[in-house]
Amino acid sequence: MSGEDESLDDKIFASLNNMPEAARPHLGLIFRHYECRQRRERAIEFEKKCRATGVLFLMAADEEMALELKADGLHLPEYLSGQIAPVKTRHPNWIITASCHSGAALKRAAATDLALLSPIFPTQSHKNDHALGAANFSRLARQHQKPVFALGGIDEENCHSFSGAAGIAGIGCFINEQGFRP
Repeated sequence: MSGEDESLDDKIFASLNNMPEAARPHLGLIFRHYECRQRRERAIEFEKKCRATGVLFLMAADEEMALELKADGLHLPEYLSGQIAPVKTRHPNWIITASCHSGAALKRAAATDLALLSPIFPTQSHKNDHALGAANFSRLARQHQKPVFALGGIDEENCHSFSGAAGIAGIGCFINEQGFRP
C-alpha cells in the first residue's frame, strides 16, 4: 500500500487492523504524504501501526526520517533515482524501492530491490499521466532484472490483463468502504 492522501489515513489504518494475519508479512507501506504539514508526526503513527501489525514500513524521499524511525527501507521518487546507489551503499540492509514511469526510469532503478512501474491504467490520482498499458507494462517488467510491482488504476477487472509483475502496489485496489479488500 502506498499512502499520500491524508483523507485515506483512517481507511489505511483500518485495513492494517483488518487484513488477514497470513497476508501481513507480504505487505509493505510506503509513507509518502509529501505535502503534509505534520509529516513527521503522521509518519510516526504509520510506523507504529506497521510495527504493531507486522507490515513493512518504508519512508519516501527522506533518508534522515527513515533512519530516525528505524524504517525497513526507503522509497525514492523517480526524480531521486540518482540517489539509489549512494543510499544502498550507506544502508545495505534497507529495502530500497523506486518509482518508475518509463523504460528509461526502470533502467536507472536497476540497483533497487524493487521498482514500482506506473501508471499501468488511467487513475484518479494522476489523471493527466499517460498510462503505460498492460502490454507495455508486461514487456518492461519482463526485461527488468529485479522485481517490478504494478501500480496505477488496477482493479478487480483489469488485474489479470498484465503479466511480469512481482506484485501489485496501490491504495484503491486494496481498500474499500469496509477497509481491507483481499
